[in-house]
Amino acid sequence: MGGEIGVDTVEGEGSCFYFTCVLEKAKEDFEMKEPLNMKQDENHYKINILLVEDDLVSRTIIEKYAELKGWYIISSNDGNDAIDIFKQNKFDIVLMDVQMPIMNGYIATGNIRSYERKIEIHTPIIALTAFSINDDREKCFEVGMDDYLSKPVDLNELNNMVIKWTQKQ
Repeated sequence: MGGEIGVDTVEGEGSCFYFTCVLEKAKEDFEMKEPLNMKQDENHYKINILLVEDDLVSRTIIEKYAELKGWYIISSNDGNDAIDIFKQNKFDIVLMDVQMPIMNGYIATGNIRSYERKIEIHTPIIALTAFSINDDREKCFEVGMDDYLSKPVDLNELNNMVIKWTQKQ
């Protein structure tokens, strides 16, 4: 890419990593395909969401969007912690990352579904995953997830998914 990669290290203090590259300016200005539906809920329903996501950037984007929509969101960065949070609160929907350390989304979903059978409720669980092949999608449904969003998450799709499964607009 016509650049270089380097590192400067000072023993006992740390390292500085850097790179340079040559990029071409885009020929067209970037335009969003569709405007994001950012208006707050007109019916003033509070949608309670459990977000289980270990990626800080993805988690922050979804949290900020939920805040703009007026949704109430509790976040966890691993499946084990999410199960405890789920048992202590009532949620309208769960957004569950599939690949996480400590406990992945498949196992966490299985544990949540087992708990729900005991208390006779069902909360929609939506898979969040960067994997988009059919086998992964089928595995999500097999463990009890209700639907599927590919990452990076499109915020319009997220909005539509939350509305679809909570029936709140």
